[in-house]
Amino acid sequence: MRAVKMNKGFVFIAHYVEVWNWWLNFRIFSFLHRRPELHVWLLPFWPIALLASVWYLLGKKPFNVVDTYKVNKDGGLQELTGHTILIRTFAWHFAFANKFPQIRERILMAAVYAQNELKVDVIGLGALTKAEWLTAGGKWLSEQDGIRVPVVHGDTATAWFVAERVEEVYRRFGFTGPIAVIGPTSKIGRAVILHLVAKGYEFLCYTDSADRFAAIRREIPGHKQNQMRRATVLNELSQCGFWLIGKAKPSGSALCNAIPRGAVVINFSVPDPLTPRWLSRRPDIRHFDGGLTTLPLGCTLTFGMRLPVRTLPNGMTDGSIYACWTGTVLHAILGWQEHEVGEVKMDELGQVADEANKLGICLPVPTSHLRSLPGTQSKAQK
Repeated sequence: MRAVKMNKGFVFIAHYVEVWNWWLNFRIFSFLHRRPELHVWLLPFWPIALLASVWYLLGKKPFNVVDTYKVNKDGGLQELTGHTILIRTFAWHFAFANKFPQIRERILMAAVYAQNELKVDVIGLGALTKAEWLTAGGKWLSEQDGIRVPVVHGDTATAWFVAERVEEVYRRFGFTGPIAVIGPTSKIGRAVILHLVAKGYEFLCYTDSADRFAAIRREIPGHKQNQMRRATVLNELSQCGFWLIGKAKPSGSALCNAIPRGAVVINFSVPDPLTPRWLSRRPDIRHFDGGLTTLPLGCTLTFGMRLPVRTLPNGMTDGSIYACWTGTVLHAILGWQEHEVGEVKMDELGQVADEANKLGICLPVPTSHLRSLPGTQSKAQK
């Protein structure tokens, strides 16, 4: 039985991803939230954004509060106030291990500010702020002195919606063989595999983490363990026509050369190793975004980072959002008081899915790099 309380607000803490995200700080470039692909027109000014990202790396200011919005609760009778905070760290900053203490300190400062000044009841973590090698899936943050509210990595919701997309696309294209997986030992990868193995799916997993792979395999009932096999060389996955990618490496030519012609790929890694540039060289690959959900009904979110958010005439918005954000919202709306950190608890997948559906949250229209694919629709549109 979960402990619950009446919450009033939450915060979602993430970081800048690509260098061009810096332009999102300025209202004049707000159109990039709706049409992120248009950032290419700012390429002549890319050195300015790059210098800004270097300044963010070296500067002392830890974070920016970039959005405050409302999420309806209880049929609109109550509202939650949501905040988005971006630590002043870009994805490329994470390449420097000596900067990890600084990044952790920025996350902690943002969390304490949100709790004490913004008066939030739930702290959500997005992208690499919850990386296992940085904050142990949020566990490090939850154990810090002064953190008094639940910390949520949102990967339970992400795992569910990734698995839903896998099942939908796998059935649509009539696949019968094993699914190739890159990143099978991550929190999300583990949960997706365990969930789908129970349904009869088979996986060929590319990983260097032999011990972690073996530990996950031991969680599978003995008679089903052969449904999860390990590949130690990337080209071993070439026998599979269906790929699930949850890790940014390998990428580029090494990845594209291993993917067979006509393969289907679902990606839930941020950033996606199959960039539009690489996909333009491999138009035979059928690429799908994973780890996204629709927005809950009655949400006024405007700062969508790399996701297109469209304002409707009634002031609400539609579009897609990262499922880890959705997990934070569910925690806040339902008043759950436990931390959601570390490994995904498999017995909570169904509960999260049921509560999301009650709020009108479901799989969005299938997209590839946020562009709608022809002839597809989300469950909400059916």
